[in-house]
Amino acid sequence: MSTYRFLPNLYIGGNLREITKKKWFISHGLPVSHCYAIVLSHREDTALEIMTIDELHKKFRKMDHYDVIGLSTSRHGAFTLLTQVYTDVFANTGTYRVKQYMLGQME
Repeated sequence: MSTYRFLPNLYIGGNLREITKKKWFISHGLPVSHCYAIVLSHREDTALEIMTIDELHKKFRKMDHYDVIGLSTSRHGAFTLLTQVYTDVFANTGTYRVKQYMLGQME
């Protein structure tokens, strides 16, 4: 089963409610409707990925570990959050090294 780690100050988009409940459902592999996750990518050439919660739970991803940095009710809202993430990272570090910055925030 996939394991999930959530950013302490999770980026929230749209009208997403009951965040604690949604995080619990995600952590336990249960479906969450109308929810998109922004996760740190496992690929070297990509910093972030946007995927539905169902994509996170698919069988071919069962052995992966995910660092979730944001949740949104829509794909458009997730892209809006990406803009906010990159803006915050640049404001705090002067660079666009999102993975390194977010991994530092997770600890």
